[in-house]
Amino acid sequence: MAAVADSSFLIALLKGEKWAEDFWEETRKGRRIYVSTVSLAMASMGLWRKGEGGLMDVLIAALKQALNVSIVLLDVKIALEAGRLMHSMRSDLEEGAVIATAFLKDCEIVVTKSEKLAEAARKHGLKVVAPG
Repeated sequence: MAAVADSSFLIALLKGEKWAEDFWEETRKGRRIYVSTVSLAMASMGLWRKGEGGLMDVLIAALKQALNVSIVLLDVKIALEAGRLMHSMRSDLEEGAVIATAFLKDCEIVVTKSEKLAEAARKHGLKVVAPG
């Protein structure tokens, strides 16, 4: 069962939040996890705003070393589907990209701290992994 993660998960993982670390460890045992470049950009922007931008380099290095992580480029299919979802759900770019990635990569799980994204994912029949 594959999963797609958003920027809130990436930041939680960097900051050592238990729920994120637990999911990461579980994922490394065979589940594939996808991360869109939009989520990486959002995580990077969030960290730089807080003055913690250097952590993003650590995250990218860790993701590259993990064989079960695929960084999904915002290709044309994902961009078009994200745009459609953004319009129909009145969502932001990352929400659209995460759900589009889930659909196009046959993911059943969305990993997020965002209630708005979690609600949108559930409406589309996806399971959600979140803290708590």
